[in-house]
Amino acid sequence: MPQFFDHLEFWHWLILAALLAGIEILPPGFFAIWLGGAALIPGLIALVISSLRWAGPLLLFAVLAAVSVLAWYKSG
Repeated sequence: MPQFFDHLEFWHWLILAALLAGIEILPPGFFAIWLGGAALIPGLIALVISSLRWAGPLLLFAVLAAVSVLAWYKSG
């Protein structure tokens, strides 16, 4: 499994963001869109800074996902 993480590219994050945003169409509830947005940010950062290892974007995604879902939950 760690070998898979060694080859994460920016487009993996962008595909994940698009899939999560697309999932939002099926059961509307605005939950997956926040996860999609959280996946978009590491993808854009990995696009700009291509020398990042897999742990940085993955940790950033985890933090952004938790913060965005918590903010969505608190606002509703």
